[in-house]
Amino acid sequence: MTQQPDITIVGLGPGDPDRLTVAARRALDEAERIFVRSNPGPDLSRVLDPGRAVEVSSLIQTDCAPGGRWYAAAGAVCDAAADGPVVLAVPGHPRFGEGVVADVLAIAAERGLATSVIDGISAVDLVASALGFDPLLDGVQCFAGRLLQLRLPKSPYAGGAFTGTPSRPMLFTHLYDDDIMRTVAASLSRVFPSRHPVTLIDRAGLPSQEILESTVGELADLPVRPMAALWVPALPGLDARRDPRT
Repeated sequence: MTQQPDITIVGLGPGDPDRLTVAARRALDEAERIFVRSNPGPDLSRVLDPGRAVEVSSLIQTDCAPGGRWYAAAGAVCDAAADGPVVLAVPGHPRFGEGVVADVLAIAAERGLATSVIDGISAVDLVASALGFDPLLDGVQCFAGRLLQLRLPKSPYAGGAFTGTPSRPMLFTHLYDDDIMRTVAASLSRVFPSRHPVTLIDRAGLPSQEILESTVGELADLPVRPMAALWVPALPGLDARRDPRT
């Protein structure tokens, strides 16, 4: 019989019970203690069996912890795993832009804790289906808005720091606050004309999914949507004159 790992990391997809993988459902059903990254993210109560008692703890970010915003929360997960197996549940796919997952895996490795990652449907999958593109065949460039905000220097020093090329389409996820959206809008304005069309999709894959057509120039003024992604089509080759790579 295979020994249960100390930490099982489960991808919840968009939070729709019908979109959980069989392995993810089994891990949640067998768990005695679950940590959930839920800010922002799907409501875990929608995918748990209401008739079964299970201890659920929500993880929060902290800016003052050494090692990053999720370091303290990741440490708490690993502390609990030392006393018995735990599940960490995250929105989407655990390997798609989840800082808490990266921190948990790193700390667990340092402490000799066994881990297992169970796939979930990612935001990229859901947005691709909703908007009708193929991330591989269409050569889509994927960016996490939060990481872009952390890594780009502030204006007036940010010119040329954004490496996306307007000759290929772009997809941005993790757009959950005004500062992130302003960073993305400023970055795109340096390589696209202000009237270039963009598509904001919120809650992709859920019945409440919403699609909003806009332009690069209007992005900074759009209301924040915690589960939104941004699709930016490519410019025609002759129009992509502000490519930062050239």
